[in-house]
Amino acid sequence: MANKFGFGALQPRSITVHLPLDSLYQKMVNAEPSLRLCINCGMCSSVCTANRFEETQFHKMVILLRYGLQEEAFTYARRCVLCGNCILTCPRNVNIRHVMFLLKKEIHEHSL
Repeated sequence: MANKFGFGALQPRSITVHLPLDSLYQKMVNAEPSLRLCINCGMCSSVCTANRFEETQFHKMVILLRYGLQEEAFTYARRCVLCGNCILTCPRNVNIRHVMFLLKKEIHEHSL
C-alpha cells in the first residue's frame, strides 16, 4: 500500500534479549546467588569510593560478564577497594562486595 502522506504506522516489533551466559558469570552466580538479582540500576556506582577517581561501575561490569567480555570486566574489578558502600544502597540487596572479592580472587589465581 502506497503511503500518500509521507508517514505511516510502525509495524509491530518485539525485542528479544539474548544474553549468552558466560561460564565465569555462571561461576559468580553459583558462588553468590544474589548477583542474579542485579537490575543494573547504577545505584552502586553513585556511592562507589573508587568511582570518584576512576570509572568503577559494577552494573556495567555485570553486563560485560554476562556477555563474556572478561578482560573489560576485570578492569572494573581491579579498581574496586572493597569498601562496601555499594551494598548499603543496592535496592535488590546484591552482595556486591562479595562478587568483587570473588572476581579479584579469580584475577589473582589466573594472573590476569
